[in-house]
Amino acid sequence: MKFGTPKSLDDITMEDVLEHPIWSPVWAIGMEEDYPEDYQAPLLNENDLDEEIDQPVIALTVEGTDLIASGEFDWEKEMLTTFAIWNDDQWLLPSDLELPTPLYLVSIPKIQGQSNVRFECLDLSSETAKLVE
Repeated sequence: MKFGTPKSLDDITMEDVLEHPIWSPVWAIGMEEDYPEDYQAPLLNENDLDEEIDQPVIALTVEGTDLIASGEFDWEKEMLTTFAIWNDDQWLLPSDLELPTPLYLVSIPKIQGQSNVRFECLDLSSETAKLVE
């Protein structure tokens, strides 16, 4: 795996996550001595997520819209534990937007070889979404 230059969560844009749909916290890949905890590094040479990346952050589409989201995937719980949606040139919490529920998010990268993995959010204030089988 090859990672790019880390960026602060506040500096990562929608264009960044579309260019590199898989990101990792720098502490999870051994960069903690050089960067603060809130920095993420893009995975450069892969578009298929596997369990080698601890607490990956992935790019997603919001089904039925032209919105893009980014969320942290928890392998053990098989869910997005937090996610935000890009709107008006900033990341917003799902509860800040007027979106219908259930809300479906679709992964841009493959997850363990599977394309278009879907997640369902039943409560926008929870900022979580469960993997849909």
